[in-house]
Amino acid sequence: MKADDLFPLVGILASKGNKENTFRGDSHTFKQLQFLLHNEGGLSFIFTLEDFHSTYVDGYVFIKGQSKWAKIVLPLPQIIYNRLSTRQEEQSTDFQRISKIAIKKQITITNPSFFNKWDTYKLLSENEALKPYLPKTIHYSGEQSLLYMLNTFPAIYFKPHQGSKGKGIYKLSCQKQQYIIIDKTGKRLSLSKANFLRNITQLAENEPYLLQEEIHTDTIEGHKYDLRVLCIYNDGIYVIRGIGVRVASAGRITTHVPNGGSIVPLHLVKDKFDQVQLEWLADKVGKILEKYYGFIGEFSMDIGIDLFGTPYLFEVNSKPMVFDEEDIQQPRLHHLVSLFQQKSSINYQK
Repeated sequence: MKADDLFPLVGILASKGNKENTFRGDSHTFKQLQFLLHNEGGLSFIFTLEDFHSTYVDGYVFIKGQSKWAKIVLPLPQIIYNRLSTRQEEQSTDFQRISKIAIKKQITITNPSFFNKWDTYKLLSENEALKPYLPKTIHYSGEQSLLYMLNTFPAIYFKPHQGSKGKGIYKLSCQKQQYIIIDKTGKRLSLSKANFLRNITQLAENEPYLLQEEIHTDTIEGHKYDLRVLCIYNDGIYVIRGIGVRVASAGRITTHVPNGGSIVPLHLVKDKFDQVQLEWLADKVGKILEKYYGFIGEFSMDIGIDLFGTPYLFEVNSKPMVFDEEDIQQPRLHHLVSLFQQKSSINYQK
């Protein structure tokens, strides 16, 4: 088999499984992408860091008739879709080796790395047009930075630079000389100033944190909600390919479904925001981050809508998870196939 025989030829980079010759990731989505690409005259396959060599790849292809994944030797792909599960893998020598080969062979890597919350905020806040859509955010550097934010805003969020899915997030406030810490489960601690500062210091011992102002957002039946906005590159711009709505359960500080959040239909809140404004944000954010991280291709934005309809960008995610809404997830896969077709290069050096 030659690379030129298939267009596009897409390698999906996944994390190694716990057993020999296995991988981790959303197997169902990987299968769907393979079937969709096959219908377009292309092919996708799965590979792990150790499977990629200088002139070929040991890849996994799903054999439909046998309902199993088979490992076969394949040419180098024209595009790599990075779905590694951890930041540690992206910092490995194997990933650096693959990146060097990709540059030499003119292979496009989409989603080249996880985002760092603090880095993305700094990049986006340098753009004057984006500043009105960003909650005030600073790096946590100890007691002085913490007290400054608490004296400036009624409540703030304490977030790890590299957290995801709501992990490690706390809401902090000061009420009548009592300092409040609320974790993602809604558990509430009321502490003296000294104990409060001691607790925060301990939380930030092992990883860097940032401090972000709380935005008073719109609610559904008294529950806060935010938007998960899926953005995909298309012919030179980043466009919105789906908006999911996530609602926090009573007392919770995040809307993530694993943390008790729920999914509601978009039509319940569609009149609360300006779609054109969100489209502008998607393209602006995508292009700014692309200059720093390299070609992204696909990302998602967590956006809150305040009481006046202004969107606030809370976070940007480099590797969107599967959307539970089928009317988002299925078109997403078709749009990814179109993206792969656009960005694949059949003229890479052999």
